[in-house]
Amino acid sequence: MTEIPGAPFDSFVSFNYLEHLPEPGAIIQAMGRHTGPDASGYVTVPNLEYLLQTKCFYEFVADHLSYFTRETLTRAFETNGFEVASCRTINEDNDIEIMVRKRKPLDIAGDYKAVEKLIRSLQKTVDRYVAQNKKVAVWGAGHRTLALLALARMDRIAYVVDSAKFKQGRFTPILHTKIVGPEHLKTDPVDLVLVMVPGLYPGEVLKTLKKMSVSADVAVLRDNKIVRV
Repeated sequence: MTEIPGAPFDSFVSFNYLEHLPEPGAIIQAMGRHTGPDASGYVTVPNLEYLLQTKCFYEFVADHLSYFTRETLTRAFETNGFEVASCRTINEDNDIEIMVRKRKPLDIAGDYKAVEKLIRSLQKTVDRYVAQNKKVAVWGAGHRTLALLALARMDRIAYVVDSAKFKQGRFTPILHTKIVGPEHLKTDPVDLVLVMVPGLYPGEVLKTLKKMSVSADVAVLRDNKIVRV
């Protein structure tokens, strides 16, 4: 897309023009690229809801490529890098006025240290058991667990347990560790079960382990920490 000389700008205005432009999402993104981090904008467009309510179908013209409601105009800006300060109808409801400001990017670079700390904790836990010729299994083959296992290079896990039938008999990505059903804990026992499922599920897993009379040590991943049970 054409670069505008003089950018970045502190603000922008658009009076009943966005509806004439193809790919309004790309246009809004371009507004973001050409404005500074604290920029704001003022935009008006025809109000589709008014046209439908008043049956002003002669207002639908070939050079209007998009029509907006307050909801869709808000969504267009929010999904393309802006926060909406206000959105209302003006001009006897004929038009929509929206005021926006640039959304600040989410900086989580420093927060990754928590993941690195968890990875070290996982590695130490598994290494401690493996050094004693003991076996470790992980319960949970969800996307979060699989990603964490790959990041931690947990290739010394005996197997991954999951109660979902469609996952059993398959292998984890990256590490290619076999995924098995809970009954495998009885036929191929381990010394530690790492429960790595989200939300309320750890409690259900712990109940299942108790019901199965699994004698292994158990630890649960909670809030980026390995907690012994």
